[in-house]
Amino acid sequence: MAKIKVSAKKLPDYPTDHKVGMEVPEGGSDCAKCRFWDGKDCENKYYREWNNGSGEIPVAPEKYCCDFFATKK
Repeated sequence: MAKIKVSAKKLPDYPTDHKVGMEVPEGGSDCAKCRFWDGKDCENKYYREWNNGSGEIPVAPEKYCCDFFATKK
């Protein structure tokens, strides 16, 4: 199987009102399903930078998600 080379140079274009993290409907991607969620806080360095150094999320982990979501292995 061939490996795909990924470049992080081009960032996505988001609308001006886009939020990095937001409340989401239950059943889809959410913090509780993310590999960066440790059961108390988000351990993703980019989320922490965006959230002023904190890994805290504002609502229940089943009701919140951010752009840095990655599924648990």
